[in-house]
Amino acid sequence: MNKSQVNKLMKLNNIRIRRQEKKLSQAKMTYVESCEKLDRRNIQINQINSENKELLDYLSLQTTSKSPIKREYVKIRKFWLNYDLEMHEYYLAQEIDEKNINHSEYQTEKKQWYKQKLKNEQLSLIRTKLLSKDNSYNENREDELYQESMNK
Repeated sequence: MNKSQVNKLMKLNNIRIRRQEKKLSQAKMTYVESCEKLDRRNIQINQINSENKELLDYLSLQTTSKSPIKREYVKIRKFWLNYDLEMHEYYLAQEIDEKNINHSEYQTEKKQWYKQKLKNEQLSLIRTKLLSKDNSYNENREDELYQESMNK
């Protein structure tokens, strides 16, 4: 392999690295978004659970437990809170799966990027060796020419 071939390979590999960095950045952004979405869903579930607890506390009050209208209100509100809770838990499971998929895609892109970087380092080492060989060859050639000129 000569210098020009190595240089061409390095240019090609640099293009691949930039493309891989874009893919990696996109995968990371998608993963972060899915984590944030999951966090928001958990916050909503916690709020519903908290509101459910407050309703139970409200129902246990002396004045509420004796009033049929207040009990009916609590019953209706609890029904809709449970409905919302079931809906959020359903979507939570899907979002967990989505987050796991996005995480594995991010890890895959990260590995590909790392492989491209390693290739680039290997090509750089090969290029350095070729340059040092060329330099030593040129130095030897100069020495030979100098010796020949001295012998004349």
